[in-house]
Amino acid sequence: MGISSRSDPVLMRVFLAVFAGVYLTVQIHFFSGLHTHVEEFQLQSESLQNSSSHVRALVDETHELKERLQALEADLEIEKRSHRKDVERLEEKRIFVQAQSPPSTPDSAGTLLRGDLKPGSGSTIPSSMQPGDIVAAVVVMTCNRRDYLQRTLQSIFSRRNSDELVHKFPLFVSQDGTNPGVKGTAMNNQAHLTYMQHLETEVPKMDSPKENVAYYRIANHYKWALDELFVEREYERVIILEDDMELAVDFFQYFEATAPLLTSDPSLLCVSSWNDNGQEQFVNSATALFRSDFFPGLGWMLTRDTWMGLREIWPKGYWDDWMRLRHVRRGRQCIRPEVCRTFNFGEQGSSHGYFFKQYLAKIKVNQEEVQWNEMDLRYLEAEAYAKQFQATVQQAQPAPNLNAVHSMQGDVKLFYRNEKDFEQIAKRFGVFGEWKDGTPRGAYRGVVVFKANAGATRIFLVPDPVHLKLADWGHFE
Repeated sequence: MGISSRSDPVLMRVFLAVFAGVYLTVQIHFFSGLHTHVEEFQLQSESLQNSSSHVRALVDETHELKERLQALEADLEIEKRSHRKDVERLEEKRIFVQAQSPPSTPDSAGTLLRGDLKPGSGSTIPSSMQPGDIVAAVVVMTCNRRDYLQRTLQSIFSRRNSDELVHKFPLFVSQDGTNPGVKGTAMNNQAHLTYMQHLETEVPKMDSPKENVAYYRIANHYKWALDELFVEREYERVIILEDDMELAVDFFQYFEATAPLLTSDPSLLCVSSWNDNGQEQFVNSATALFRSDFFPGLGWMLTRDTWMGLREIWPKGYWDDWMRLRHVRRGRQCIRPEVCRTFNFGEQGSSHGYFFKQYLAKIKVNQEEVQWNEMDLRYLEAEAYAKQFQATVQQAQPAPNLNAVHSMQGDVKLFYRNEKDFEQIAKRFGVFGEWKDGTPRGAYRGVVVFKANAGATRIFLVPDPVHLKLADWGHFE
């Protein structure tokens, strides 16, 4: 019993020593493993940091490559434009156009203004144009009238019927919106034209909720299309058509003949194919051309210089009425024919058929193949025209009253005292009585000209010098 009690503490110490050794061994292995895991974690962390740095480097490199690609694309676009111009110049040199003969002597004042011009030997209007040059780009403005567009294109193709005319008048169709029928019609004819599409980014803000938003959309579309042709493609002149027009047989020859005058004469705003009083009973001379203070529209040509001035103040809506304001015209005038070179067949449109029924349906479109390259157009230059026109009006017979006009022949003049008086006279004859910003529709210096009695009488509605004295109007006795 005594030996057993003494050995218990010894056994306990041995047990504790063994336990301590085992514990220490376990701890050593644990901390050793933990250290290993820490080292592995540090290595993985460093690897992740390296990977993150690599990813950031790749992102930076990708961004840099994207910027370089954008720069290369911009350079490529510049090269393409330059190449396109070179191709156009080479094509112009390739096309053979018969040289024009020396100029002729101008006819008398009365002959020039009566429009019965005799064939000369070419226009003598100063011009920088060379044989084979592009005369003007032609753009058809369209939106959602597929059948109308097809009819207009067929008319253009029938008049633009030679390789020479195709070269001189490159054709564009500019669509406002996404109407699939219109786009399909344009694309089906893409061998003969270039298609452009204007997409609206936001709904136009109208001045009044009662207004028709279509007029604002049309104005936006016009600005976009003209910028595309004048600014981006750098054409010198553009002819603007709408998708409801048929062309006269000499449409392109008419614009080619008047293009040099438009370019050289800063007093001109445009050349138009339209006469507001072009109904059949009021016209008969296919060769007569006039200057007008009232912007006609409906098939018209302007220059890039003119557009660069207009685009800075372009209106939100009602662009055609805006073109007739005095501060926009700034004294400039338009050339227009006596007999229209376009026929507007669009009864359905923004104006809801009003003009079509009352005026447009009765318009006479020219059917004669006028040899415009043989016409001497110097009489249309600003100073010469003003002098000749005033002399012609002064020599016209004054009509004692409205009824007397029907029994008179030759040049006849009637005086009006104010806008209301003009409207009453115009209504009696059936011509436009509308004014815009102080100017009668179709007038030159306040004078409106039209034919009567099957062309035997030419009537001048003249502002009475006693009652009407405006700065840009003539003084007619």
